[in-house]
Amino acid sequence: FCCALQRKVDIRSGAIMGFEALARWVDAQGVMRMPGEFLPLASKLQLMDDIALQVVADLVRHLPRLDAMFGTELRYSVNVSPAQAIDVPFMTRLTQSLPAGQAQRFIFELTEESLADTGALETLVLPMLRQAGVRISIDDFGTGYSSLAKLAALTVDELKIDRSLVRA
Repeated sequence: FCCALQRKVDIRSGAIMGFEALARWVDAQGVMRMPGEFLPLASKLQLMDDIALQVVADLVRHLPRLDAMFGTELRYSVNVSPAQAIDVPFMTRLTQSLPAGQAQRFIFELTEESLADTGALETLVLPMLRQAGVRISIDDFGTGYSSLAKLAALTVDELKIDRSLVRA
C-alpha cells in the first residue's frame, strides 16, 4: 500500500493549495489498484487502520521532497472512515504519526456519516485534534441527514459539499 496524492487547486487561480492522500495498492506486477478493488476485503479483514497508518507514514516519509517541490505552506488531507473517527485509540495513533510540530499542515477528512455518532467525536476526538493543531474537514456533506446546526456545533475548518447538491 502506498500514498497517491491528488492535487487540491484554487479554482480561480489554478494554484495548488494542497494534496489529498489516497490509499493505493501496488500489486506484485507493479499495477496500481484503486480502492474499490481492495477496500471491501481490507475492511472485512479489519486492515483499514493499518492501511490508513501506512498511507500517512508514506506521506510523512515524502514530505521533505514535497516541501522542496511545493513549499511548506501546503496542507495534506487524510481520509478517516466513520468507524475510525470515533475510535479514540486509533485517532490518537493517527495524530501521533504526524511529524512533530507539523500537525497544522494536516486535515483529517471525516465523511458526513461520521457526524451521526457525535458522542466520542465531539467530546474526545475533536478536542484532541484541535489541541494537536490538526484541521477538520467534512467530506460528502449533503449525502446524509446532517444539519448545518450540528455542523456549526462541531466547528470544522472545511466543508466539502457533495456534488449531488451542486451538479445542477
